[in-house]
Amino acid sequence: MKNVQDPAAELERPGILKSEPTILVAMPTMTEPVFEKTVMLLIEHNLDGAMGVILNRPTETSMSSLMLESHLEIPEAIPTWFGGPLATDNGLVLHNNGEPITTLGSITLSATKEDLENLVGYNVNLAGETGEYLYPYRFLAGYAGWGPGQLEDEMKQGAWFQIALDMDLLFNTKADSMWATSTNSLGITSGQLTSMNHEYLI
Repeated sequence: MKNVQDPAAELERPGILKSEPTILVAMPTMTEPVFEKTVMLLIEHNLDGAMGVILNRPTETSMSSLMLESHLEIPEAIPTWFGGPLATDNGLVLHNNGEPITTLGSITLSATKEDLENLVGYNVNLAGETGEYLYPYRFLAGYAGWGPGQLEDEMKQGAWFQIALDMDLLFNTKADSMWATSTNSLGITSGQLTSMNHEYLI
C-alpha cells in the first residue's frame, strides 16, 4: 500500500521534483499511443527507477468482469481505469480516504479488501445520485514503470512536464478534460510546450 501524507502544495519551478507524489503531464512530443495526452500520478522515484499510474484513461471494461472470483457484489457500472501497460491483470484502488478536496490530505493506492469494499460501497450508496467528488475511487488495472534514469531522460527530451500535486485535478476533474486542464495550468501554449525541455532531479 502506498500512503502519502501532506505532499508539497506547489513546486518552486514546474518540472523540478521537490516531493512525492507529483503529477506528470504528457507533452505534445509524446506520441506513443499508450501515453499520448495522459496525466500521470508519479508515486515513486528512486535510483532504481520510477512508478506511476495514469489518471485519465477510463475503459469500457467493468470492474466486475476482472474480479470474477471476488465475494463482492460489484455493480456493472463501476469501470476499470487503465493505469499503465505493466501488470494489467492486477487491480489497484486509488482514493483519498474521504479527505476534502480543498485540502491536501492523503492519497492511498492499495489492493486491500477494505478498500475494495469501500469502493463498491461508495458506488452502491450513490447509485443515481451526484456524489461530492467525481472520482473519489478509481479501480486501476496496471501501472507505468521506468528503469534507472529512463524517466529523467524522457523529461530532458521534453516528453513529460512535472507539476505539483493538485487534489482537485486528481479527484474532481473530468477524465476527458484532465489533460487540457493540466496543460492550461502551465500558462503556455501547446506550441511552446513542444520545444520545452527541463531537468528531473532526484
